[in-house]
Amino acid sequence: MNQKLKVTDDMVAKATAAFRAAGGRDDVSLRAALEAALANETFSVGDEVTAHGSVTGIILSISDDEALISWSCRGKTTTKLSDLDHIDQANSVSAEHFAA
Repeated sequence: MNQKLKVTDDMVAKATAAFRAAGGRDDVSLRAALEAALANETFSVGDEVTAHGSVTGIILSISDDEALISWSCRGKTTTKLSDLDHIDQANSVSAEHFAA
């Protein structure tokens, strides 16, 4: 399924800054720009995530490239978005709760 992505002013600013910082001359620069622009678009508040495939948690807030996570067993911490993965819905905290 194709999903249309809304481009925000913040995304354009991040992409422009990353493109210039990477040299702005080739596909590597373009990749850096796109990754910077989309970094915060990958995750949303309320998403269930895992860090390194172990503990699961829920995103409480996102600021720049970090998220405040409420972890299932260790309280709250701030974690880089690049260290997070979405968890499989079948293995989510919500799925376990509803199955019980």
